Amino acid sequence: MTATGRTRVPPAVWIVAAILAVALIGLLMARVISNPNRAYLASSGPQETVLRSVRLAGIERAAVGATDGTAVLRLDVPMLASTPDVEISWQAGFGTLVAAYPDVSGYTVQIFADGGPLVQLEGSGDEVRIAVEDDDAGALNAVLASRIIVAVGKEAPSDVTGDLRLTVVPAGQAERAAALVAAWPEGATFLPDDTLAIDVHVAGAYLDAKNRAAGLLGDEGPLVEDAGALSDAATLARSSAPGVRAPGAGERVVELYIARLRAALASASLPGGAALLTQIEALGPDPGREAVARLRSQVLAVEALVARSSPDGILGDARAVAAQVESAPLAPGPLSDAVLAAADAGSAPKTATEVRSFERSASLDVKPSASVADSSLPERVLRLNARGGTPPSLGWSTPDGGSSVAPDTWLAYRRADGAVYWLAGEDGEVSLTDASLRGWAFSRGSAALVDASHCGRVLVFFATE
Repeated sequence: MTATGRTRVPPAVWIVAAILAVALIGLLMARVISNPNRAYLASSGPQETVLRSVRLAGIERAAVGATDGTAVLRLDVPMLASTPDVEISWQAGFGTLVAAYPDVSGYTVQIFADGGPLVQLEGSGDEVRIAVEDDDAGALNAVLASRIIVAVGKEAPSDVTGDLRLTVVPAGQAERAAALVAAWPEGATFLPDDTLAIDVHVAGAYLDAKNRAAGLLGDEGPLVEDAGALSDAATLARSSAPGVRAPGAGERVVELYIARLRAALASASLPGGAALLTQIEALGPDPGREAVARLRSQVLAVEALVARSSPDGILGDARAVAAQVESAPLAPGPLSDAVLAAADAGSAPKTATEVRSFERSASLDVKPSASVADSSLPERVLRLNARGGTPPSLGWSTPDGGSSVAPDTWLAYRRADGAVYWLAGEDGEVSLTDASLRGWAFSRGSAALVDASHCGRVLVFFATE
């Protein structure tokens, strides 16, 4: 007994207690580190920030990485309808890169359309950052070196692989995404070794779910601050584009496009122009619909490089959107569970992955009828994609050849995050759900047919508009 009346604890006991405390802390840290949800629900790094940001713009496929001090972004832009579409895309690309990679020595943006290369633009880090921070499109154009990039017959790298199962991303979608990464255009900067690509390494649906969980995306489009201003700027740029005359009597559209392309190339000296002319001069009078669509995209891209119309109000706001993507925390609960479901994570709760566990919403059931012009998702999918029959059937490809479904009723279930799934009949193994991409620059209406037991596994996408 000590003078104070307290029993003295032997030093050995303190040592043992300290060891146990350290072990307990280590165990807790190990559990945190090994938590399978951390990778999916953690804050996004630079690459994922860029990919989530371009999804908010409505761009479905993209790849990004950094090497030797240069950040490289490859965008596969949908629906090129005018020259402003091309410039809107590259401005969004540079604004996003500056937010995600604020210290690199250079930035490169490559524009593709339908998987084919169009143009590349690059600039030094300091000059690009100043233009973006000043929201000065004219200043950006003045410091960018641009060139036309064309597909060549080189063998593409064979090691383009991802960690997505084909049941998470449909085979066709995964193949197009991998082809974008593997593309080896003449004169283009190679993608870095650390490239992260949509639908190769991370599913687009996962990126969208993460944006929803961060409060940045809703059913009608981006909720992120500045999205409205970006949409207005894109609309104004498109409305300001000069009109293009239609083909005259007896004039082939391919001849009109070739004439426009030659005129644009004659007005400016662009690296890669000679290679592009060689390609288009090999086209016959009737090269086919796909070749004509490709030629149209090439014309718009080259005219955009020549015109440099410099739409205002995109650079700074695109940077601000990416900054919000990087910093916005995910809401816990159903929205985060939906992220895990979209990633097909093994740790996703069944209440987020199994359609039959969702709340039944019988009032939203759809019984297909040829006489009713219903605007529900299943009816729109069936009108645009169904095969004949009563009831109409939906078909899709599988590794074994193909499959189809033709329920009398599509049964509606609502998940806790608000997403609605329509089960293909009482015994259905698949469900339909909205998979539209609504961006401030581009939009695409579509539905996903998913595995009803694992709703993050997409079997096929169907158009809805």
